[in-house]
Amino acid sequence: MVEEKRKALKEINTKNKENLNKIEKLKMSKSNTKDFAEHISGILSMLEVNLRLDVLNDDYIIKQSITNDILKLEDISKGEQNLLALLYFYYELFEDNEQKMLKNTIKLIVVDDPIASVDDVNKMYVLELVKKLCELENTQIFIFTHVWDDFCNICYNKKDKEDTPFRFY
Repeated sequence: MVEEKRKALKEINTKNKENLNKIEKLKMSKSNTKDFAEHISGILSMLEVNLRLDVLNDDYIIKQSITNDILKLEDISKGEQNLLALLYFYYELFEDNEQKMLKNTIKLIVVDDPIASVDDVNKMYVLELVKKLCELENTQIFIFTHVWDDFCNICYNKKDKEDTPFRFY
């Protein structure tokens, strides 16, 4: 009788652990953290950057996409660090995952040298993100850069808006 109760208790404990794991997986599948990690990992893959963002206990971790090794921030290049920071910054500006609805609390955006230390392939992607920022309505944007070519690329085909205080300098 006692042995049967022990066996039943062991089975219940095993089922509880399984259910807790299922609950955690469901939480993660509905998590903005997980959505962001998947979104950024897709961008990194498209850019052929051998990094992947993953989530462990609601924290982001960086993994090498080929070996699956967990990396520290110091293990990746300055350009990769800048790219990750800019992607996070850009993603957080918006209410939605499609980056169409800017958060209504944002009235001013300051970006300091977004292309610094980024290689040529990623530079084009970063420039396109910055150009998208420049197209946002009702938001004042300051972009600082030390490189004349980057300024020209950002401002190409843009005109000062006569009816607003916004200008390109």
